[in-house]
Amino acid sequence: MRRPTWLNDIAIWGLILAFLAIVVDVANPEIRNFLGLREGSNENPKTAQKTSSNTSRYTDLENLLKKEKWQEADRETYSIMRQLAQRKNLDSQALKKISCSNLKEIDHLWVEYSNKHFGFSVQKRIWQKFDGKKDDPVKELGNTVGWREKNRWKGLDEIDFNLHDAPAGHLPVLKTEVWTAEKGGFPLLFERCNKL
Repeated sequence: MRRPTWLNDIAIWGLILAFLAIVVDVANPEIRNFLGLREGSNENPKTAQKTSSNTSRYTDLENLLKKEKWQEADRETYSIMRQLAQRKNLDSQALKKISCSNLKEIDHLWVEYSNKHFGFSVQKRIWQKFDGKKDDPVKELGNTVGWREKNRWKGLDEIDFNLHDAPAGHLPVLKTEVWTAEKGGFPLLFERCNKL
């Protein structure tokens, strides 16, 4: 038995109306979430999910920086970088695994919330003043940003986590072994990431 054409028409119109209802109600957060779209976005859901997970990686760091919890933000930065490098500790090999785009994102947050006082790019500018001009530019950087005192590296318990007292570029410090890592430490990243 053949199905009446008007039933096919109703089914087709039902689908069209359901589709239009979704499109019209795309501002509804539940619909947007179901479709995998970010707020204000018409992106492909797969792209949106990648961006969203990348952004959420830095949410805790951003919240700590907003609240000026510098020491906790420094620890969170170290944790994020270990995750990005997929390593337990940050040595030269681990630092090579961290992409420049991730470093730029971390740097952007530090620079923004410290009013350009802290961040990798601030440290890089200071380091560039010494690179090639001093025997040990890493030690000179450490002296300038307050990580070294009396010819020795300070421990984390001696680091100043106060925006107003700490010299420019003082944070993030992460851990001094990151800076003194053989074959370059962070200066390796400064050389790799030109636009940091």
